[in-house]
This record gives sequence, structure tokens and C-alpha cells, in this order.
Amino acid sequence: MNNRQTIVNMILLVFAVFAAASITVDANVTDCAVVVNGEATAVSFTTKTEGGKTLPVDAVLMKPDGKGPFPGMVLLHGHLGLYPPRCYEGALRLFVELGYVSLLIDSDSTPRPSRWQGKYSSDDQAQDAHKGKDFLSTLPYVMPQKVGIIGWSLGGAAVIEAVSNNPRVFLLEKNAPFIAAVAIYPICYKEIRELETPLLIFIGEKDTRTSAFACKNLKVTKEDEIEYQLIVYPNVGHLYDAQVSSNYDAAASQDTVVRLKLFFTKYLQR
Repeated sequence: MNNRQTIVNMILLVFAVFAAASITVDANVTDCAVVVNGEATAVSFTTKTEGGKTLPVDAVLMKPDGKGPFPGMVLLHGHLGLYPPRCYEGALRLFVELGYVSLLIDSDSTPRPSRWQGKYSSDDQAQDAHKGKDFLSTLPYVMPQKVGIIGWSLGGAAVIEAVSNNPRVFLLEKNAPFIAAVAIYPICYKEIRELETPLLIFIGEKDTRTSAFACKNLKVTKEDEIEYQLIVYPNVGHLYDAQVSSNYDAAASQDTVVRLKLFFTKYLQR
């Protein structure tokens, strides 16, 4: 096992202890409030595993009113999973209001046979993201050439994996790249190799679960025309954008929303 995977397993072990007291084990997308009340639909598509097996993965699909076509957005949850009944409903509603068909992927919905305790990794989430993008591209009301991606915490790490060519445990099966990407308080590894998509990273300077120091010291290789920005908020911790968190910071959260709106509009709505 390489050093990177060892670090991931250690992080997941710590998160698993915390999560065990926080989430319903059998929770799934049908428990999400936006699905129960009819705002969104529970869907599934197929993904690939490290061993090349095809497995179903569940997701929450939410679309703007009208026939479209609309740009698409893939959303990747953090280490706690969807956390029903909330299920990132604020983010889903925000992107739908902004005119995006939004797909929140539940990477916890299918076991990964080759992984530690069957738990997904950021590589798995990155693969799920690309398969989710392919799924969105089949929908008649989605613009297949205009799909973005956003993720939080472990999902943020997966965003970085999905839009780069970093060394991985397994080679991602992917078609066209995402058009724009945002990672919010991600786990930052040592490098972003051959970044292929404009990327915006947000993190708090006082984040004790993911490291602002690591993000600031990322070695990034890319073509000059590929935009890359790192926004670090002073005196801000993990989950700063979640109102239920003790680390919630209204100013940083609002600034993040303003910046990501402009960023995604620049690449997906022009």
C-alpha cells in the first residue's frame, strides 16, 4: 500500500468513528427530504471499481423548471455521506435556482469490494463523478458540453482527482473533461498533475480536518490558459459553510457562494 493510500485510510478511520454516531447506517437517497417532498428524483447509474467491475450507484437528481437545455452540475458529498434528510439540499436548491441540472452522487450507496471495510475513496468518488457526468449527458434537457463539478471535504479531494492526471490506485475511465470545478475544504495531496479543468479551491486557515497548509503547498502543473485559484479564509475552520456546524462562518460562506457563482457562470453559462 502506498503512502498516499495509507494517509487516506487513516483519515477515513478517524472520520468513521465520528460518523458512526452521526448518520443512520441504512440511510439512502430516498430518505432525502428533497426526494420525499418531490423537489428531486432518486436515480441510479453504473460506475466502475478498481477491479473494473460495474456497480450501481445512487444519486439525487434535481432540475430547473422548463425544457432546457441547461448546464449540468455534479455534486460530491464529504466523508459523512449524504446525511439524510438534509442531503446537501441548500446546495442543490442553489444550483437549480442558478439554472443547473444538479446530480448529487451517493458514493456510499454501493460497497467497494477492494477497499478498506468496503468504503469508497476519493478515487472512487472521482470515478463516480465521471460516470455521473456521462449520465447527465444522456438527459435531453442537459447540455452535455457544459457540465461542472463541486465537492466538499473528501468529495473536494475527489474533485481534484477528477480534473487532474495524478497518480492513482486505478486509472479513471472518463470521456470529456469537466468544464469547471470547485473544491471546498478538500484533502490536498502533494500535487495536481496536468490540471485539465479550471479549478477553484476554498479552505479555512484554521481547518483541523483538512489542511490549508497542504493546499497552499500543492505543486500544480497545467497549461497557462487553465485557471487555478486557491482562496484561504483567515480564522475559519472546517465545515465553515454549514449552518449546523459550530465552525459556521457567515461571511466566509457568503463570499464562497458569490465567488463560485461567478466562476461557474464564466465557464458554464456563456
